[in-house]
Amino acid sequence: PSIVGSYASLKGKWIKISAEPSTSTDKIAGYNQFDYVSQELQSAEKTYKEQRQNLVTFLKKAAEIGDQLQVIEFKNPPRQETVDGRSLTRYDIQFRKDAILPFYQKLSAELKKDPTFSKSYDPLADQGAIDYLQSKEFSQVFDYMNQNTQLIFWTDDQGYPAIVEEILRVVPPDTATQLKDKQVNVEIKLSLNDINKPVIVLVPENATPISEIMTEIEKNQYGYDVSGEAKMQAALSSVRAQSEVVYSSSKNSYGANPYPLGACKQTVGTLFGNADLFKLIQQATNNDSAKATCISQGTSGKVSSYAVSAPLSSDQTYSWCVDSTGTSKQIKGSVKSSVCK
Repeated sequence: PSIVGSYASLKGKWIKISAEPSTSTDKIAGYNQFDYVSQELQSAEKTYKEQRQNLVTFLKKAAEIGDQLQVIEFKNPPRQETVDGRSLTRYDIQFRKDAILPFYQKLSAELKKDPTFSKSYDPLADQGAIDYLQSKEFSQVFDYMNQNTQLIFWTDDQGYPAIVEEILRVVPPDTATQLKDKQVNVEIKLSLNDINKPVIVLVPENATPISEIMTEIEKNQYGYDVSGEAKMQAALSSVRAQSEVVYSSSKNSYGANPYPLGACKQTVGTLFGNADLFKLIQQATNNDSAKATCISQGTSGKVSSYAVSAPLSSDQTYSWCVDSTGTSKQIKGSVKSSVCK
């Protein structure tokens, strides 16, 4: 099955990912997409922490060098303001054009000295970017942005960032005649609170452990075979073919009479009274047909649907099911109607 098919049955469901290392073993040829997801998510926290530390190191170096070269300057003196009931300090800032290139070059040089970054790709080692920062085009773009952009930064009484706001004045080009003599202010605002406070995640009561999902998906995969289950599935699949033989010979009816939901028996006059078909059910259950559940529905002389399920030997809480619609799949429990679900 494709990964799309694997996920389709889980639409709208919560999946619980355990912090425990995955102990799943691959019993099939190929791989299980959910096992891969589980393993990836279990290592995600470690990767996040490592990358977060690298980012913090990068930002600290950038802040130190930026402070040394005075990349940022105040447009106006800082002042106290009350915003949404919070007492904050406001900073209207702008960047110094002459400091951008030296900052870029020095930060790149410092990163090369740090073993954390020197062993990997240096995102700042780009001669094209340096050439651009030295160009007339950059100077013109910078001047335009500086003249038409407001960058405002607020901090709380502990010095933590509280709000970041950017206001960009957009002047339509002359070709936009309908907007002549008009301007647009684009405001982007990010508000932060509860910094460093814990986040409590409550697992929904109906969440299904991913280990159960992986087990169910594996059992639906081609090639999975525990305790002869592939043989059982093959026998039940053959029931579908034999039922069509009965359907044709009974004038488009699955047997003369319907069969009530229950343990499979070779009841004469029903679909399951057919010797060849019942033999397949016995093969699927190791000659213990009562373990299987059978049903056929309709009226006398016009039985229009049926289903058969047999429990998996590896997990009795699941069954393999086939029905008159052509379905052949694993279900939880036993079949409850003439449709496998």
